[in-house]
Amino acid sequence: MGWTAGSDQPDQGVEITPEGWLVTDIKEFHLLKDHPPPRPYSYVDQLKEDARSWKPVAFWVVGTVLIGLGAAAQQWLFLPVGVFVLGVWFRMLQKAVDHLRHSPVLRGALEALGPHPLLPDWRTARALLGDGRQIPVVLPARLAGAVGDEHGPVEVLVLDSPQAQYSSVFGIRAIPSCSDGCFVVGSTPRGQ
Repeated sequence: MGWTAGSDQPDQGVEITPEGWLVTDIKEFHLLKDHPPPRPYSYVDQLKEDARSWKPVAFWVVGTVLIGLGAAAQQWLFLPVGVFVLGVWFRMLQKAVDHLRHSPVLRGALEALGPHPLLPDWRTARALLGDGRQIPVVLPARLAGAVGDEHGPVEVLVLDSPQAQYSSVFGIRAIPSCSDGCFVVGSTPRGQ
């Protein structure tokens, strides 16, 4: 069971902001929400993030081992493979930094939540934006579960990626109920 408005604590790995947003990374949330593009985010910031995850570290290790093995054993075919692996990682680093620095943040209402076709720890949905557009979004399952099954309408903050298959949800909150229709997409719910 996830966190609901009556609970004291959200699920593990989910933090609550003073405005009621449920987020998985409070520092990233404030970077994206509080700074318009271009945001103050550098390659060093992304390297620090990469060092905390096994996936980028695996790229570093595999690429470096292939280059080192090729040089030490004079198996020169390992060198371009190692350089290729590190090149792929470097390109992903560039894209991540560019995406976080320059992509706009959109606000909308979450619709049609479902499982991700490939990643079990992620969910897909559609976000209805204030201008009437619907965009496909992806969010961590722990955020989706944190609002509970009986949440009613859910407001999301989305880092827009028009060129990608999905845009990323980085903040989610249940929309408080009210008697006058309450929520117009793109507005702030009463009391917030």
